[in-house]
Amino acid sequence: MESDKAHELASGLRKLAEFIRSQHESLPNEIDIDISTWLYAGYGVDNDVLKPQFAGITRAALTSGAKVNKEYTNFAFRLLLSFGPLTWTVASKREAVCTAQVVGQETYEVEEQEGEDLRPTVTVVKTKDIIEWKCDPVLERLVDTA
Repeated sequence: MESDKAHELASGLRKLAEFIRSQHESLPNEIDIDISTWLYAGYGVDNDVLKPQFAGITRAALTSGAKVNKEYTNFAFRLLLSFGPLTWTVASKREAVCTAQVVGQETYEVEEQEGEDLRPTVTVVKTKDIIEWKCDPVLERLVDTA
């Protein structure tokens, strides 16, 4: 990140902190503040660039005393960097740090119509791949040793 942008963000966070401190009596107890960044491949950036970015962010957060967790969904990878009650979520498509591996197949049955009209349905057996995700070991080692 460029120094000017870092100073602008830090200044904005200080202003938000001062607002919360000075106006706390006007604010609800159930307040949440979302801070998030979505890193994505495209426009000249590929997944090979994102892995070192995630590793660098993780190292910097751990060095700064943040608690670091990771989350995986069907489509996303998220780093959750907790600084006390505030969490910065850094996310990307799961493919940025993980590789899908087909480890088998499973069969399942579905009911389908035989034609385009209202003919009776038939049971059709289909197969789908069973996918396991192999994630970048650098991130695993950095987060799991924290």
